[in-house]
Amino acid sequence: MSRIKFWQYGSNSRSFVQNAGTTGAGGEKKSRLQLFRPSSKPESVPVPPTWADLPEHVLRTLNNAAQFTSSYPGGLSDVALSILKAVREAKKNQKVLGELAKSACNLASLVLKFFEEPYPDSSHTAQHESSSISSDPTLDAHIEQSFKTLQNIDTWVKNMNSRTFIRRIISFRSDLPVIQGFQDQLRKSMDELHLQIRSLMALHVRSSASRMVDDAVSNVLEIYRKARKATIPGALYRTLPLSTRRHQSLLVFNARAR
Repeated sequence: MSRIKFWQYGSNSRSFVQNAGTTGAGGEKKSRLQLFRPSSKPESVPVPPTWADLPEHVLRTLNNAAQFTSSYPGGLSDVALSILKAVREAKKNQKVLGELAKSACNLASLVLKFFEEPYPDSSHTAQHESSSISSDPTLDAHIEQSFKTLQNIDTWVKNMNSRTFIRRIISFRSDLPVIQGFQDQLRKSMDELHLQIRSLMALHVRSSASRMVDDAVSNVLEIYRKARKATIPGALYRTLPLSTRRHQSLLVFNARAR
């Protein structure tokens, strides 16, 4: 099964749909999960250092992913930048909202970096289309939940900005627990994704090391077989250094004992 779920954009909307590969009545595709990008594409957003200490390369990476990537990481980057833009327009609680926007961008950057790393579970091409985001269902669930959390934050901040002046004054303090709740959700998502990604990377390293050992044993056995089939039996084998011959004999013995 391919590992990456790609998002398909509608011709007349900004929505993108996860194609689960199931077919309903009439032969039309049914989606397992439908998620929506913001109504308009976020512009490149400079980071005011007074309230959001985001590295420039993080912001540049998110901008590029949101503009040129149609897969899941692009959608996460898009929503994170939308949050950042909405927070810049906020009139109250700018400091705590700035930290919230920073956490949202860092979360999207973490997922984007994982999908760009040269690991089997993170590589993706347009030819690989499946009903999942990655090869790990637990990671899929964490990424989907992170996306929903970012969407909820984006919607809440925009609704907050649309309040009247009097309502903003009244809800100035009551908004703080809500913002802290969102911050806790993002922190939990970051911890879960870090743990899952590190687990997948460790599994990949162990798998690669095992393949290297198997390849080395196969090469040695092939040399030994060729030596046995030489015109003068064992002639090639006897030309090898004594230490190499002893090592090969031990490998052959272990292989036969399996």
